[in-house]
Amino acid sequence: PFAFEQAHTLNAALSYKFGNNWTVGTVVHFNTGRPETGQITSQTQRWVTDGNGSTEWVRQDLDRTQRLAPFFRVDARIAKSWAYQDFTLDASLDVLNISARQEVVAYEYRFEGGDYEGSPHKDIRPVRSPVRIPVILPLFGLKATY
Repeated sequence: PFAFEQAHTLNAALSYKFGNNWTVGTVVHFNTGRPETGQITSQTQRWVTDGNGSTEWVRQDLDRTQRLAPFFRVDARIAKSWAYQDFTLDASLDVLNISARQEVVAYEYRFEGGDYEGSPHKDIRPVRSPVRIPVILPLFGLKATY
């Protein structure tokens, strides 16, 4: 699978222009997770036990790749236009991910528990934890048209 592949993406935009040249809008974005191929994310792993009873995480082949979690965000925009005799000036503020949702960018494969005296390995548990980052990005724009 391609590293940035998203099987499904949905975007919906709504804006309203008020009097005095003010515009307010929002965009709702949803996408299914990207493949966990190891190219820009972690690589899918599975918990295995060998013949000696040792356990460990083992990387999966690319044909068994799982996907990162789906992601949903809400963006917002406010803009103002000024019309002059010879040109128009537009100023805007866009905030990507105003909903402050955290996107899963990888998984961490680790162990919990540990070796305790008298009971080696039996208290170890595999844990697949999401690595999340909140990307909130304000963008300021200024455009002059003449």
